[in-house]
Amino acid sequence: MLDVRTPREFAEGHLEGAMLIPVQVLQARLGELAGHKDEPVFVYCKTGNRSTVAAKLLVDAGHTEVVNLRRGIREWQSAGLPVVR
Repeated sequence: MLDVRTPREFAEGHLEGAMLIPVQVLQARLGELAGHKDEPVFVYCKTGNRSTVAAKLLVDAGHTEVVNLRRGIREWQSAGLPVVR
């Protein structure tokens, strides 16, 4: 799971097991994910805008199984699903 929000947003609540790489630095840090190109990557942000950009970066970098939480963690929480604080 990849959270592409800011560190502050991440601290306010994130999905259990998520790795934080803000979308602003994802391009520079793609090497950290290179060994996982054939594994599913679940990417999310607050509302789905940044995660859409991040998902495209991942696909362009050769990741084959990218899933974008289209409406973000905001909708996740609205549905009563859990977050870690």
